[in-house]
Amino acid sequence: MKKIQLYKFKNLLSKIEFIKEKITINNSIIVGFGLFCLYIIYLSIPSFYNQKLVKDKIKLEINRIYNSDSVSFEKFNYSIFPRPHYKINNVIIYKEKTNKLAEIKKISLQISQKNFFIKNNIKIKKIQIIGGNFYLNYKSYIDLKNYIKSKKIQYIQIKKGNFFFVDNNFTTIAIAVINNINLKYNKNKNLNEFFYKGQIYNLPFKIKYNFDLYKKEADLILNFKKINLNFKNKSRYYQSNKFINEIQFLRTKFNSLINYDKENKAYIIKSKDSIIQQTEIDYLGKVNFDPFFFSFKFNIDKIDQKKLFFLNYFFEKFISNYLVNNPYINGDLEINIKNIKKHNLFTDSKIKVNINRGEFDLSNTIIRMGSVGELKILSNKIINQNNKIELLFNASVKIENQKKIFKKFLIPKKNRKKIKNIILNIKLIPSSNEVLFGDFYIESNKFNFLKDEDISIDSWQEFRNLVNDLYLNYKGWVIFFGLTILLYSFSFINPVFNVSYFNVVLFFKAFFAIFAALS
Repeated sequence: MKKIQLYKFKNLLSKIEFIKEKITINNSIIVGFGLFCLYIIYLSIPSFYNQKLVKDKIKLEINRIYNSDSVSFEKFNYSIFPRPHYKINNVIIYKEKTNKLAEIKKISLQISQKNFFIKNNIKIKKIQIIGGNFYLNYKSYIDLKNYIKSKKIQYIQIKKGNFFFVDNNFTTIAIAVINNINLKYNKNKNLNEFFYKGQIYNLPFKIKYNFDLYKKEADLILNFKKINLNFKNKSRYYQSNKFINEIQFLRTKFNSLINYDKENKAYIIKSKDSIIQQTEIDYLGKVNFDPFFFSFKFNIDKIDQKKLFFLNYFFEKFISNYLVNNPYINGDLEINIKNIKKHNLFTDSKIKVNINRGEFDLSNTIIRMGSVGELKILSNKIINQNNKIELLFNASVKIENQKKIFKKFLIPKKNRKKIKNIILNIKLIPSSNEVLFGDFYIESNKFNFLKDEDISIDSWQEFRNLVNDLYLNYKGWVIFFGLTILLYSFSFINPVFNVSYFNVVLFFKAFFAIFAALS
């Protein structure tokens, strides 16, 4: 009997414990639900803020970031999910009420949850922009750069958009696509970190930029993976505005020391252990940005002709889309090559390029042919049709040593006529990898060879045959056994050749390197 009563008592105790546990769980759920409701109510407090004050606060923050004068948007609303934030649609940002800085489809302003009880208290933690077009001229670019280097930046994220690089008249110069941009402050490292993934001229690129707020130092890395181009720049402001940058492109490395001349508002760029195709290169240049003008001089001791001559699809598109007839590109470029190795004819060169509002002038460019003579560019023209480039040159060949040219081109003695100067046309077509020669003109006897015709050459042997045909068809004076005999030659041979071409484009490599360094 006692055992039965003891069992009932234990059973009663277990039921009481079960009821207590259930009540505790229910209380916990009720308390938890109550706290959740209170939290939701707390997060909803900003929706009761004065709408005008909130709108003014948002405009003030956007103006601070963009250094703008006015901001307009259609509407805004507050939401607590997934985090407390204000949504703004169709935002337009102005400078001086007429210059448009940005057009943005959507902006999400995530706000701090620390103390919503303070009336109209809004502290923005993160700005997310979706679908924005941003217009950058030189002044707005400087404002953007200064903001990235400032001590109080916002965490900004941009998804999908475009940068329109414009002049002061709001004319578009170039467009860079935005896939993703992140700007934030790294508290542990005391750095402002900027990351940009996008594309320009259908070339994907990545930019990483870190600015040390304590040391006032900046590190920039620009990568074009598709064309294997890497650009690195280190800025050391504590050393009187000195910069160190490095460009790596294919087997080329440009290392530069850059000094900023505040008085003249110009950058002085000097090479430091630079290499082009495993050959040391020395250069010195000056760049002004207002107005934009550059002047560079390159000196190369020696280079293999196979490594000197190249042109590809990217350079053709770069020239046609950005350089040709661009009214904002102005400058002078000089490239001196002391020794062109392993070339059958050319030994050294002095390439001079003047660029005036996108018009290229290569006149006075001289390519030496050793003791034979020299080739000089008299005039040139760039034809850009349907984004396809043709480079046209009118050149003169000055022959200084008759015996040398006879020997070089194996000209038979019966055809050895004295020619001092030849005028000819040269056409380069990058898209088909061709070089064409035509309109050979010997002014002294007004002799015209291949008039209104073009011929292309595939090898040194074929080029030598072309020179022999020129001498064969020329009516002039024969040099034979020390005697000068008048010879009339009327035969005309017009061989047809299928060819690739001779590419002279050190200039394009140098110019692109300069463009990357100054971007």
